[in-house]
Amino acid sequence: MDIPIVDFKDLEGYRDVTSIENQRFTEIGAQVFEALANVGFVYLSNTGIPSSDIQDAFEVSKSFFDLRSHVKGKYKYDKNYSGYHGICIESTNPERPPDFKESFHLGGMALSSKSHVWPDIEVHGFSTALAKLFGHCRTLSLKFLQVLALGMKLKDKYYFMKTHSRIGQERNYTTLRSLHYPPLSKEESLLPGQVRLGEHTDYGSFALLFQGEVGGLEIERPDGTYIEAKPIPGTVLVNIGDLLNLWSGGRLKSTKHRIRNPLDEAQCRKARQSIVCFVHPDFETELKELEFESNVINTLKRFSPVFGDRKCLKAEEYAEMRYNHAYTVHTYSDAAQ
Repeated sequence: MDIPIVDFKDLEGYRDVTSIENQRFTEIGAQVFEALANVGFVYLSNTGIPSSDIQDAFEVSKSFFDLRSHVKGKYKYDKNYSGYHGICIESTNPERPPDFKESFHLGGMALSSKSHVWPDIEVHGFSTALAKLFGHCRTLSLKFLQVLALGMKLKDKYYFMKTHSRIGQERNYTTLRSLHYPPLSKEESLLPGQVRLGEHTDYGSFALLFQGEVGGLEIERPDGTYIEAKPIPGTVLVNIGDLLNLWSGGRLKSTKHRIRNPLDEAQCRKARQSIVCFVHPDFETELKELEFESNVINTLKRFSPVFGDRKCLKAEEYAEMRYNHAYTVHTYSDAAQ
C-alpha cells in the first residue's frame, strides 16, 4: 500500500482558488480523490510554500521547546485554543499511557485576538514565523479543497471552500500544532506501553503534515499491519480526518496512524519534530450528506452520516463531542499494565 504523490505545480500562482475549474485541475482532483478514497493519505509536491518559511517555523519551535519547563508553562493552552501542552498531557490512544510529546498550538481565535500572549520575548520572531506558515496552510487548504471538490464531482464546486471560509479566524477550530518528541535515552522512564504517539485517527476534515528529518510516522494497512510514511523533502503529507470521512459517507478514508518509539538506540537519542495543520469547517457547517453531479460516484458510498438519532450535526458540535470524549474516556490504567 504505497502512499501516492500528487503534483500541485499547475496550481502555483492561483491564490484566487475560485478560478480553479479547468480540466487539468479536475484531473489533479481525481488523483487526490483516488488516493484518499483508497489509502487516506497523499503526498503533495510543489505546493508553493517556501521551504525557508517552513524551516523558520521549525527553528523557532525548537528554540521554544529548548526553554525550561517553567518558562514554557507561562504560555499554557488557553480559551483561544492556543498555547503550550507539556509532555504527557495528551493521550491519543486511551488504551495507552499519555503520549510522550509536547506541543504548541496556534488557533485562528488567537490569531484574531489582540490580547493573546506569545513567547516572542524568549524566542524572537516566534509568533511571526508560525503565523506565516499558518497563512500558507490556509492557502494550500483552500486549493486542496477546491480540487478535491472537482475530483469528487460535487454539485456545488465551491461547497468545501464556503464551509471552510474562516480558517485562521474565529468560529473555526483549524489549528497549527508544532510538536516535539524528546529523545528517549536508556535513563528515560517510560510507562509500559507508552509511545511517542498512540494509534488514532484525526478528528477534523484533514491534516497537512510537515515532517522533520527524523521519521517514525506509520499508517495502518487494511490487514492491521503498519507501514512507514517516510519524510519526502519538498512535500506535504495530507490525511483525511473522521469528520470528512463521515461527511463523505465513507468515500474518503480516515486511516489510523501512530509514532512508535524507535527500535534503534541511536534513533532513540534523537529528538523528533513535526508541524501539523489540522483543518476544520466553520462552526455552523451542517454535516449533511454531500450532493454530487454524477450518480457514478454514489456507487462508492459506504454509509450515511448518522449521529445517534440525528441525521447531521454542526461542525462545532461534532468537534466538541470528539474533544470531550478524548479527554474524559480512558481505558488505560497503570494497575492493569
